[in-house]
Amino acid sequence: MSGEKSIKALLYKHAQDDFYTFARLLFPEFSPSDQFAPGWHIQAICYNLQNSFEGKSDRLIVCLPPRSLKTYLVSIAFPAWVLGKQPSAQFICASYSQALAETFSRETLRIMQSARYARVFPNLKLNPKKISATEITTVNNGGRLATSVGGTLTGRGADYFIIDDPLKAEDAHSEVARNACIDWFRNTASSRLNNPKTGRFLLVAQRLHQEDLAGVLEENSDWEKLVLPMIEWEDREVAIGNQNTIKRQSGQILQPSRVGNEELQSIRNLLGTQLFEAQYNQRPLPPGGAIFKDHWLKYNDETIPLRSYDYIIQAWDTAQGTSDSHDYSAVTTWGILGTKFHLLDASRAKKEFSELERYIYKFQRAWNADLVIIEQANAGLSLWQNITRGRSDHWLQKMSPRLAKETYALQQTPKFERGQIMLPREAKWLDTYKKELLSFPHGKHDDFVDSTTLFLRAMDTGKIVELIHRARQAHCYDTGHDARPDSTKQKLPMQIK
Repeated sequence: MSGEKSIKALLYKHAQDDFYTFARLLFPEFSPSDQFAPGWHIQAICYNLQNSFEGKSDRLIVCLPPRSLKTYLVSIAFPAWVLGKQPSAQFICASYSQALAETFSRETLRIMQSARYARVFPNLKLNPKKISATEITTVNNGGRLATSVGGTLTGRGADYFIIDDPLKAEDAHSEVARNACIDWFRNTASSRLNNPKTGRFLLVAQRLHQEDLAGVLEENSDWEKLVLPMIEWEDREVAIGNQNTIKRQSGQILQPSRVGNEELQSIRNLLGTQLFEAQYNQRPLPPGGAIFKDHWLKYNDETIPLRSYDYIIQAWDTAQGTSDSHDYSAVTTWGILGTKFHLLDASRAKKEFSELERYIYKFQRAWNADLVIIEQANAGLSLWQNITRGRSDHWLQKMSPRLAKETYALQQTPKFERGQIMLPREAKWLDTYKKELLSFPHGKHDDFVDSTTLFLRAMDTGKIVELIHRARQAHCYDTGHDARPDSTKQKLPMQIK
C-alpha cells in the first residue's frame, strides 16, 4: 500500500471513532461545491456531540449564529455517524415544519448512501423497504425519524431526540407560538426517550427571544450549554476537545476570516439591533422595553412641496365601531423622496363602516395619493371590495397580516435606525404619533404603528412603482392625478372628523 493510500485508510479508520474527522471527511457529500473551512467553533460543537455519544452529556443546547454549520453537524452528520457505530440507535429529529425536517433527513440519507460513508462504515446496511423522506431505517431497526414541532409521536421512541430550529423567526414574538412550542416539548417530546436514564436530548438553534425554548431550558441546570455569539460578550475559555481550549476575549468575532466587522455592520444595519443581538449574538433583549427608540427619530426642517415627492402613499389600518372599547381607524400619508420616507400626515378616529369608505376617498383625493394600502383585516377586505369592485389595477391595494404586530415592527426597525424615516418638526398630530410609536408594544393604542408598518411592508415588496403605473394606465383616479396640490398653498385634512 502506497503512503498516500495508507494515510487515507487511517483517516477513514479514525473517522469511525472521531466525530470531527467524520464530519470533515463527509462534508463534500453535504455541500459538493463548497470547501470545508475548519474553525474552532466547529471543533467545539463536535467535541460536545462526541461527549453526548459517549454518555458524558445527556442534555445539550447548541446556540450559534446563522450559517455556522450547526445544522450539518447536529442534525445531519451526527445521526449518520452514530448509526454507523450503533445501527440499532433510534433518532427523532424535529424542526418547526415537516418540510424542513424532511430536508435535513434527505441530507442524512445522501451521506449514508455515499461511497465515502461506506468506506467509513462498511457494515452498515439500510433497509430499502423502509426509506422515505420522513424516515431512514437500518436492517437493525435503528434509524432517523423526521417530524415537526407540534407533531404527534404516539408509539415512537428515541435514544437521541434532536430539536433543530423549533420556532420560525417570524413567530418569535408571538406568545401563542412560543408557548405552543414549549408545551409540545414538555407534553410530547420530553416523554419520548426509550430509556430516560441513557437517552439524549439535543437542541440546536439561533436565539430568537428571551422566552423561546432555548431560553426556557437554559434556566434548567441539567442542560449543558454551548452558546457561541458572533461577537464575544466576555473573556472566557471554550473546550474544543483533546483537553484543548480556546481563549476568547470580549469583542472577538466568531469567524473573522468569513465574516468581519464590515460585513457584521451591514447585517446589523439590515436587521436592526434587536434582531441582530438575538439571532447573531445569542443574547435576545428582554421583553418589556419599547421596540422603537426616541434617538432613532429624524426630523425634516425643510418645507418640501408635495409635487417634489416621487410618490405619495397612504396606509390604512381600519376598525369598525365608535365605542370606547373599539380601536381607532388610522391613516398615515407618506411622501417618498429617494430612499427617504417622509411622514406627511397621521390621522385617526373611530368610525362606522359606511363612513370609512367615504374617508378613504376623501383622503386619497385631498393628497392626490398615488397608492393607498389597506390591511386585509377587520373592515379592510370589505372596504377594498366595495371601492375596487375586485380590480387589481386600482389605486387601492390590500395586504394580508400574517405575523404578529411585534414581528412586523421589529422587521422595520432598521429603517428607523438608518434614518430613512423622516418626521415633521411640527404637526398637530406629532405628539400623539410619537407617544404611540415609542410606547409600542405596551401602549394603550397601536393603530398608528400598524399603519406605519403596513406602509413599510408595502415598500419592502418592491412592487409599489409597478402598481402605481398600472393604476394610472387603468385611469381609475377620480382627479387630475398629475396636478398634485402644493402643501404650502392648500389646506389639507389633518384629522378624520
